[in-house]
Amino acid sequence: MRTREFTSNDVGFFPDISPDGSLLASGSNEGNFKVIRLSDGQLIATASHYKRTVLDDLQGRMHMITQLDLVKFSPDGKMILTGGEDGSVKLWQLNVSK
Repeated sequence: MRTREFTSNDVGFFPDISPDGSLLASGSNEGNFKVIRLSDGQLIATASHYKRTVLDDLQGRMHMITQLDLVKFSPDGKMILTGGEDGSVKLWQLNVSK
């Protein structure tokens, strides 16, 4: 059995492994997600779920909505679903060689 160690900086939040076990996708509290090839730890894709979104709260303060609450591979491993703390959902086509 081979093992590879990743730090929390490598993995991020809400990690998911592709159905064939070759890729790891994870999100961040900055609204980005990344895809890492597990065989060598190589970063092979990254994207941002959000364009800069600023909302007013009830006290008139401004704040950014950025955190991802979901990163999930599709059953065939060809797409990634991301979900943001604002309730938005995006589906991403994954075009990488494994």
